[in-house]
Amino acid sequence: MASRQAIGFIAPSLAGEFMTGVMEGILQSLRKHQYDLIAVQGAPQHLINNQLAKQHIKAWIVIIDPAGLNELATNMPAVVISAPNAGERFPLVMPDNNQSARAMVEHLIEHGHSKIAFVGNFNNSDMRDRYSIYCDVLKEHKITPNPAWVVDVGDYTEGRTEHAFYPLIANGLNFSAVVAANDQQAVGVMMALETKGYRVPHDLAVVGFDDANIAQYTNPPLTTVRQQPQLLGSIAADSAIELIAGKPVSNTPIYVPTIPIWRQSCGCKDVYTGINTSTVAPKQQHWADQLAQRMQQVLYYPVPIDPNLSLNESNQGIRSLIQALQAKVEAQKVEVDYLAAWYAIITVNSKSDTLSVLYQVFAAAANQQLAQTDLPADQINAFLATAHTSLLHTVLELQRNEITGLDRLLAANHELSMLLVSNQKQQTGKLAWMQRLPVSIACLALWDEQKPGFLRLASIYSKDGSSTIKAGSHCRGSEFPPAEFLEQARQLNSSGYVACVPIVTASHDWGILAFGHADVQKTIADINSLYIWASILGSSLEHEALESTLDAEREVLRGAVDREHALSKTILELGCPLIPLLPGVLLIPLIGSINTERAQQITETVLNGINEQQASRVLLDITGVSMVDTHVASSLMQIARAAMLLGAKVALVGVRPDIAQSIVSLGINLNTLITYPNLRTAIQQMAMV
Repeated sequence: MASRQAIGFIAPSLAGEFMTGVMEGILQSLRKHQYDLIAVQGAPQHLINNQLAKQHIKAWIVIIDPAGLNELATNMPAVVISAPNAGERFPLVMPDNNQSARAMVEHLIEHGHSKIAFVGNFNNSDMRDRYSIYCDVLKEHKITPNPAWVVDVGDYTEGRTEHAFYPLIANGLNFSAVVAANDQQAVGVMMALETKGYRVPHDLAVVGFDDANIAQYTNPPLTTVRQQPQLLGSIAADSAIELIAGKPVSNTPIYVPTIPIWRQSCGCKDVYTGINTSTVAPKQQHWADQLAQRMQQVLYYPVPIDPNLSLNESNQGIRSLIQALQAKVEAQKVEVDYLAAWYAIITVNSKSDTLSVLYQVFAAAANQQLAQTDLPADQINAFLATAHTSLLHTVLELQRNEITGLDRLLAANHELSMLLVSNQKQQTGKLAWMQRLPVSIACLALWDEQKPGFLRLASIYSKDGSSTIKAGSHCRGSEFPPAEFLEQARQLNSSGYVACVPIVTASHDWGILAFGHADVQKTIADINSLYIWASILGSSLEHEALESTLDAEREVLRGAVDREHALSKTILELGCPLIPLLPGVLLIPLIGSINTERAQQITETVLNGINEQQASRVLLDITGVSMVDTHVASSLMQIARAAMLLGAKVALVGVRPDIAQSIVSLGINLNTLITYPNLRTAIQQMAMV
């Protein structure tokens, strides 16, 4: 099946609010141009050897880590995001770190801070840029940066930052403010401060970067920089598509604007978003078009809005709200789904401060327009209350859905984790746990050691059971995901979105988990659990491989034990052979030492031989017995007495002088035994009888 053209996106992690925002921006562009998106977690250098998805990809977009991109994209266009060290060959899209990072530090200085610490991950080029700007601004204000107040976390997360920040607290808070290179690290700093009994901003002011959702809900709310990851992604995707078409693209970096958001964590008493809500229209417009422009400007700020934008060209949610207001002004009855209107707005921007400003703009225009009508005040208030309550309901519903989604993820993670403690084989190949997630199609593919460069499609999952891909079939790494898989993903969503997450453990590269879903936004939210899924799958595969190895070793050991038992039995049988010497006479030559177990065996052999052969005499040849002690002598006497009970006599053959002397010294009475010095003498004497 022919595959539609696709853009490849490579990121060190597909998890996190920023990265998923970049992916959503890429998808927005690809929808317009009918391209698939194949997102791969890793770095370009990881794809050089396995050539993953090479047959599908027409251009690459790489973010943060460009290592290996020159080799991977030898004859292919590529665009990089936040990777200024990728080289001049690749167009570069960057957030405007300079403007907003500078604003953050200067804002703290305006609050009276001169002792300012910095927390970041210096493996990230954006964060190194922010640190450089931090140092520059301090020096411009005659403040010498203190290296002792700089923390390189080496990670992006709250937990790692919290623990990395404790040593600075232990040394005493001899600084008064902290610039964190992202919001997660800022939250980690705030967690450490709260644990040690400090308050923000009273004891320490804290600012972040990114304006992640969590920034609105910290206590106090976090002053930060609002990035535009969607715009980063869409610009990069547009550039990649132009390169595919052979159009020239400037090598001058494209800087995407960022916005300082002042909240209480820096010491500000009020929230200020910096959003300008005044109309940008240079000409006389209908009030509905002007309101649509203002609301559109707030919703998409700082993306410039077309000054000729009309109501009909605005966001669907904004359009519905204004149309409801128009109907009220003109005394017309129009049914408006306020919840759907606000949902269309929130899917673009769910920041609480943006929504607050958006409603204020709408309410101010509504009051102005409705004041010119004959509507009584209570009806105007009721109209605004309906709009405001609908906004609150929509926000709460969104939060409830997020909680429900987290419950689903928890259940899926638990089900997958149970694979690690289950003794059932081949469970990892089953993707039934995907049923708990908003994923419609998935494939677990494992590298086949017998066919280098090929993946074995170990398990296929589709929510409706419609997948035509056969589990157990093979696919070249360069052709993965299979064209049929991409086609099914495309049927679910026009962008053909598929994510590929390598399943790698410390000892082995097992394969890839690929999945797609129609509701891209929900799928992107669930990418935050990909690390967990991938690590659990890897651990489960490691567990299965270890179990298989142990099973094989158990079989080897079991076979060795069986062979040992058989050998022991043979040795015992050879150590106590039963030889019919003459009619009615049995010879049992004994070699080696005689312990309790062997004495029992000799007794059983003698008695069974007497019974089966109807023997009247038994010759026990002890020539080969190395030592006769009390135990051996007693055993021989017991054998003789047992034989006598069956009517046979026992004779000892090969009694050497040293053995005779040993028997005498032990005081053992051998009156009931006949003895012969050797076997020849025994045979001769019995022949004469």
